Amino acid sequence: MKKTIFIFCIILFTAGTGFAADFTTGPEAVQPGNVFFSFGYAHGTYNAQWTQGGVDFEENYPASGFAFSVDYVLSQFGLTIGGELGFIMQQLRPVWALMGRIGYHPDLGVPKLDVYALAKLGYAINSSIHADSGGLAAGIGIGGRYFFGSNLAIFSELGFDSYSVKEGSGYGSEEWVMDIKYRRFFTIGLTYRVSK
Repeated sequence: MKKTIFIFCIILFTAGTGFAADFTTGPEAVQPGNVFFSFGYAHGTYNAQWTQGGVDFEENYPASGFAFSVDYVLSQFGLTIGGELGFIMQQLRPVWALMGRIGYHPDLGVPKLDVYALAKLGYAINSSIHADSGGLAAGIGIGGRYFFGSNLAIFSELGFDSYSVKEGSGYGSEEWVMDIKYRRFFTIGLTYRVSK
């Protein structure tokens, strides 16, 4: 009996706090017409696979770079649309990615906090000296920013962004094409908000 009462109390508490969140409008920090400019350090991994002389090779290393994004707050449901320029590099193999992004920002009832979910899609450009071709850039993730000033916030994004490119050797009989995938997992930086 005590266990049943305990579980019932937990359900009531959870239901009561669940209604404090509003999933149909944006938080106080995210108002229609606002524009967010964000710049941050990005960290991820580099994976390359290729075949040379009939032998398969693979490399895996940490990689780092930066991300710059601009988001515009729409008038409904706490949605943002925007764009992102990403850069990541490992072993002098720089890759750029230009992606569109859409975000959902529910109101959790904390005035200076903005928690959001992201989806991204775009194109990756290989800018190394052996660049062969670019490819798909896509990502999903969650993020949060906290405003410690009227328009300045610190932000962090966690997720999975993937930049796919190819690189070739161009050395006659030793020619090979390397499939490279950069994956970005973590970004941290600053956001500046321009209010309507």
